[in-house]
This record gives sequence, C-alpha cells and structure tokens, in this order.
Amino acid sequence: MGLLAAGCGADDGEGTTPEPETTAAAPAADPEPEPEPEPEPEPEPEPEYEPPSIGKHAAEATWQFAPRGINAPLEIHLTDGEAEDLYVAYRHRPDLGEEMNPDVRSEERDAVYTMGEPIEGDLTGDGVTDAVIPLTATFGEDSETLWYVWFGTEDPGDGDPVAEQHPFPVAAAQECGNDVADVRIEDGALHLEVSNVVNYHSDWECDGPFAPDEHDHQHLPRTVEVEEFHGEPLLVQTAPVRAWGGVCPGTDSPEWFPGGDQAVTLTPDPDSEVLDGGPGVNLWLGGFFFGEDPLMDVSDDMVFMSYTPSEHQQEQAAGGSPLAGCGWVMRSS
Repeated sequence: MGLLAAGCGADDGEGTTPEPETTAAAPAADPEPEPEPEPEPEPEPEPEYEPPSIGKHAAEATWQFAPRGINAPLEIHLTDGEAEDLYVAYRHRPDLGEEMNPDVRSEERDAVYTMGEPIEGDLTGDGVTDAVIPLTATFGEDSETLWYVWFGTEDPGDGDPVAEQHPFPVAAAQECGNDVADVRIEDGALHLEVSNVVNYHSDWECDGPFAPDEHDHQHLPRTVEVEEFHGEPLLVQTAPVRAWGGVCPGTDSPEWFPGGDQAVTLTPDPDSEVLDGGPGVNLWLGGFFFGEDPLMDVSDDMVFMSYTPSEHQQEQAAGGSPLAGCGWVMRSS
C-alpha cells in the first residue's frame, strides 16, 4: 500500500506527456495577381484616299480623238500617256474633181498618240479643278494635236473617275496646217490663239493631208467659256463674237457669201440661241468638208458653218481675216 501510495504521489512533471506547443499558422499569402493582358494595338487608320491628278488619270484613260476636230471620233486607249493606233487623215481639197470622193479625201495611217501637259483651272465655277489637255497623233512626218477639256469630279472615291472628257475638242492644230498657241485658263475662261489655213490648192507641198504653211491663214484670238445646255456642259466662244466653242476650223474654200436671212444658231438645235441678233443681219458664211459620220454634222436639218457678222467683216477688211466663229444654219432645201 505504501508503495502504491508513493507511486500515486504528487506529479513531479516527469510522468505526463506535455501538451504539444501549438504554433499559429502563418496567414496564407495572397495569390499572385494574374498579369493583365497586353492591350491589343489599335488598328492603323485607313489612309485617306487621295485621288490622282487629272493628268495622271487621263494618261491611263480611253480618249475620244476626232480627226481635224470635226470628224468621226476614234477611241484611243492610253497607257502612261501614249498609244499606238490608227489615224484617219482627211484631206481638205486634193483638187476640185476629187472633192466628193471619200476614198480620196481620207486614208488610214499608223500613228503614235502622245498626251501633252495639262493646263489646270476651274472652268465651271464649282470650285473643282478642270483641265485642258492636248493629245497629239504623229503619223509619218505629219501630226495633229487636239485640245480637250476634262471636267473634274467633285470628291471622287476610290474607283471613281477623277475627270470626264468633253466629247468636242476646243482646238485643233496640224504640223502642216492650222496652229494653236498661248492656251491658258484665266478668270474661269479658256483663252487661246488660233491660226487657220485657208485657200487650199491642188499643188500640195506637204506630204501629209494638210496645207503648207505659206497658204493664207485666218487668225482668231478666242475666249471660250462653259455654259449649261439641257443639263450638260456646253463650250461657248464668248469673244471675238458669241459662237460655238468647239473647234472652228478655217473654211475649205476662200469664198465667203452673204448669209442673207439665214439664222446662225449656237447648237444644232434649231430652237437654240440665235447668234448675232437673229435672221436678217448680214452674215458671211463659209463651209467645210466632212468625212463619213462626222462629229459636228449632227443634225439632219442643220449644217455646221463658219460665220462672221458684217460688222466684224468690215473691221477685218484692212488686212485681217473675216473668220469670227462657227455655228449652225438650216440646210438648204
């Protein structure tokens, strides 16, 4: 009993299992933040469309080219401002006996077409740039240059035409014939100096279809403006007299004759504006030869003619030329 009691005496600290020491758990570390995704780069803005100049557009375009400026137009496809194609050369007056034979009056030739430098300006008053551009056909030792107006397009989009060619040339010049000089755009109008050959003879000193330089010339400083007719642009000569604004070549014949009561109109529409005050004024009229399907002979009732009012005829009588302009008169019955 005594031993048992001794064994059950006071705890000396050696006979018990100590409570394990507890250590406070460290707080869990915050998870690493997910890396923010790289912002997607903003797309490059579409470059603003810049249309080519009228000159660059015309250098890759299909042109209408009317030999002598008044005959049936040819389609000429330019690449980089040039093309090789046919040219139909019309002779003015080989001789009187062959005058009406179209096989003698015209011939096809191989030609090289070359576009010249555009002259730019606003011809319509709409704030859009227009241009007058020469296109030259060279065939053998001869050549012909036609000047065409190209009307600019307002704010053209990608694929839209920058400009459109007017179908009627405003001037025509030949290596061995008519001449055009000092072409410029000022104050919304086109100004040019024209020198047209007249008095053609059968003794051709020129290898080509045009008259030699020593033949008589009609000199005509012209001012041409653009007006609207039936919703379309119309070329109108405003000086020296009001007249048709397209090509107005020298007459095939040096003879002029009084127009009597003939009325000259601005267009082939007989109801269009009557030039020089109306019928009954003293007009002097001169005619042209046209090939088949001519550009200018566009009416069954009206014929294209050169004309000058009698007042202008008298002013030019002291050494000048009677040529003043072109228009249409009613065909004779």
